[in-house]
Amino acid sequence: MSASLFGWLLAPVLTAIQQLQTEIQQMSDSLAAEIANLQAQVQSMTSADQSAVTLIQGLGQQLQAALAQSQNAGATPDQLSAIQGVVQAMQQQSQALAAAVTANTPAATSDGSGSPPATSPGAPAGATSPPAGTTTS
Repeated sequence: MSASLFGWLLAPVLTAIQQLQTEIQQMSDSLAAEIANLQAQVQSMTSADQSAVTLIQGLGQQLQAALAQSQNAGATPDQLSAIQGVVQAMQQQSQALAAAVTANTPAATSDGSGSPPATSPGAPAGATSPPAGTTTS
């Protein structure tokens, strides 16, 4: 076979490979953008949750300071009991929210990603994929 015949036979294959490369690059770019968007959303939600904890704690501290000032000004415990109940409820809600944020924030992994280990397709919940380069029997 001559070189021109090989060229003629390979031209459609090379064109198909180039088209696949282009499609793969476009998918990769799209996926990278989607991941960046998801990361930004997670960061925003984390920041919002942490801001809520800070707000609730700050309001509780301000109410606690107002209670102390009121007591120093002569208010009786009976007069302040309703406000004290609100302060305690806010503290409990702040602790519950902080615990929920902590419970729903992935712990850092050995690869530093904070992502849980990958599961094998069809594997039961909680099962993780074997490390790369290993085989299962």
